[in-house]
Amino acid sequence: VSAYPQSPEFGKNGNVIIAGHSSAPTMEVMGSAYEDVFAALPQARIGDQVIVYDQNNVPYTYEIYRAQEISARYTKILLQDPSKKELIAFTCFPVGTTIGRFAIWARLVEGTVVAGL
Repeated sequence: VSAYPQSPEFGKNGNVIIAGHSSAPTMEVMGSAYEDVFAALPQARIGDQVIVYDQNNVPYTYEIYRAQEISARYTKILLQDPSKKELIAFTCFPVGTTIGRFAIWARLVEGTVVAGL
């Protein structure tokens, strides 16, 4: 997976924007652990929680409030909103194609970060 350059650190104001493959992007990736890292993303549901870890292995919990298929041309997903602390993750959809995208929007669950882990 890859975080977009303008993304803030986890837990900070703004939208952490992460993209990942739903199927192998190249022949070299076939059979690796990275072949279909976001293939299950379309199974995400509102209310599900996503736990991500920063470079210091500190966990951050986000709760999904929106999950839907979007157009591959929908670039507003990349806009920042500094009034929120959110995670946006997306992948190609249907799996194995580049026809569209599937995305989730999740809010930081305040108070779930445990310092010093």
